[in-house]
Amino acid sequence: MNTPELGIGSFTIKTLCEYHNSSTSQLDSEAIKFNKTIDEWNSRAKNTRSLPVSRVPKRVFKIDGLLLERWLLKALINNIFSFSDENKNPMATNWNPSQELVKIVYGDKAFSGNMGLYYVDAPFDIKTEEFFFIKSLFKEDEIFAAIIKFRGFQFLLNFTENHPPSFKHECFKSGNQVIHFGGTPVYRRELIQLKRSSKVIQEIKFNWI
Repeated sequence: MNTPELGIGSFTIKTLCEYHNSSTSQLDSEAIKFNKTIDEWNSRAKNTRSLPVSRVPKRVFKIDGLLLERWLLKALINNIFSFSDENKNPMATNWNPSQELVKIVYGDKAFSGNMGLYYVDAPFDIKTEEFFFIKSLFKEDEIFAAIIKFRGFQFLLNFTENHPPSFKHECFKSGNQVIHFGGTPVYRRELIQLKRSSKVIQEIKFNWI
């Protein structure tokens, strides 16, 4: 993942104490943990493929959903401000994150209502991917959502009070990559499972407490 660190200058809050400047390291650690979980998920799926399902013990991975949610918000803000002027979304040129979003990154405030992180159930198979893709969605110069591909796993950050609708299968170009995205958003999904012959062989549990 080549997501740079989020700079202080990106925030609308101009003065941050030393505690706040270092407090997002916990978010980075959880993102690294999720990345390693995907490594193990993919490796285990490949290595057990030839084994009879009865010989494959169930493996459970645990991720702090709230920390991952805040890290993805941090990555989104950084993504918007890391582009050079010629590559930046034109609607994002004059956009600055609200104090509310900044407080959510630092854990001083929580998303409310239907706002926050959704897992998007894909109508197509999840393929192993080695990249991190994030695209901000704007309407009238205001961000309302962001779509995210975390190495093949699809997420949506929603910033409106309304539950987001399903996405049609769309393709986005990012460098030499073609990004496939689509499916039904599920708010703060608690389980992602991999099954063989109806048996769950591994799952990711997201904690939202």
